[in-house]
Amino acid sequence: MKKLVLAAVMTAFALSGCSTMGMDNERTMVVDGQPMNVKVVNIPSFEIEVAPLKAVCELSTAEGTKVEAECLQYRQTYQKKHTFKR
Repeated sequence: MKKLVLAAVMTAFALSGCSTMGMDNERTMVVDGQPMNVKVVNIPSFEIEVAPLKAVCELSTAEGTKVEAECLQYRQTYQKKHTFKR
């Protein structure tokens, strides 16, 4: 019984430590091969609808040339027109 209580207490400490880690608004990410500090913004979630068919859209490559690609179309439930997701 003592082992079970000790395991529960240790788990509680471990989980409470994880919940307080990384609460700042910056994260380090690799962008174009270089580490960079970026600001993280909390975006509230919302429901979307994804169209059953993909659309043809133009994307820019890293060199700046335009290429055609297939993109998902989505919209928020109250919108009439779909938006492209690249």
